[in-house]
Amino acid sequence: MSRPILSIPKTNIEVLHEVISIAVILTSIIYLCLEWSKLPAQVPIHFNVSGEVNGWGGKGTLFLLPILSIVVYIGLTILSRYPHSFNYLSEITEENAQRQYTNARLLVSWLKVEIISLFGFLSWKLTDIAEKKVNDAGIFLYVLLGIIVFTTIFYIYRTIKLK
Repeated sequence: MSRPILSIPKTNIEVLHEVISIAVILTSIIYLCLEWSKLPAQVPIHFNVSGEVNGWGGKGTLFLLPILSIVVYIGLTILSRYPHSFNYLSEITEENAQRQYTNARLLVSWLKVEIISLFGFLSWKLTDIAEKKVNDAGIFLYVLLGIIVFTTIFYIYRTIKLK
C-alpha cells in the first residue's frame, strides 16, 4: 500500500530549530575565524572517554566541524521534506499520516539542532583547548550526547503511541 504524500506546514518549533541551527553554524565559523591567528599549528582533534585530548592535527582540521554542520543541516533539511519515505513502526494510513509525519519531522528537526549544537560546542572546545584556555571538553559533551540519545528514544516511544 502506498503512503499518502501530504503537504504539512512547518511547526513553530521546526522554524525555531532552523534559526538556532543557522545561528550555531555561523557563530562557530565566526568564532573560529576570530581565533584563527591565536591558534597553534597543532590543535586537538580527538578525546578519550575521560574528555582528555589524545589526538592532535593541523589547525585547518578545526574547519571540519563547521563543514560537517553544514552537511548535516542540508542533509536533514532535505530529508525532512520526505516523511512519507521514512521507515515507521506502524502502518501509515490516511488517518494517522499527518500525526506520524509531523512526529517524524520533529524528530529530524530536534536531531538536526542537537547535532549541530554538539558540533558547535566541540568546535568551541577544541579551539579553547588549543589556546590552553581549558584542559578538556568537560561533562557538557556527555550531556549533549545524552540529550541526543534521549530525543531518539522519546520520539520512537511517541511514534508507537501515535499509531
